[in-house]
Amino acid sequence: MIIKNFISLYKNFTNNQKKVFNNFIKDNFSFLHSNNIGLEDGTIIISLFDDNKIIGCVCLLNNKIIKNIVYESDINNIDASCFDFTSDNGVFLYNLCVGKQYRNKGYGSQLIEHCVDFVKKYKLDYIHCHADNKISKSLFEKNKFIENKEFGTSNDNLAWSMSKYVQKLDKNIFYIL
Repeated sequence: MIIKNFISLYKNFTNNQKKVFNNFIKDNFSFLHSNNIGLEDGTIIISLFDDNKIIGCVCLLNNKIIKNIVYESDINNIDASCFDFTSDNGVFLYNLCVGKQYRNKGYGSQLIEHCVDFVKKYKLDYIHCHADNKISKSLFEKNKFIENKEFGTSNDNLAWSMSKYVQKLDKNIFYIL
């Protein structure tokens, strides 16, 4: 088995690639609120492949874009306090999923590591995300994310806002990777 990673902007996907990717998320993401998986043109997709078969993926969206969605959208009744908007120089990680037959083999952590590498490469400050269940919360904690806030979801489940800082944000504070 040879695992390869692939990074691309969603807007650069062909229609067929979008369909395959959307179906993969719908089939493997355990906490999808609706059929809308929230892919914007500015979404960065990091995927893992076994030969030509997608086995896992994660999405990153720049804070400037996610802020626009949260603060300016009339259709999204979203609580902005559930996000870590420490600075515009961060990304929101979402739709992290691994194919059911590939779970518990380290691929979720591998996807998170690729996100951290991306953030470092582009000199961003941090990654923030929502952990929608205790399993995902454990995965993020294992990868050194810190819990910012616990909150309730629209279907009365608990979720957690979590962050990982990879750059110096203040002259007196360094965050350890």
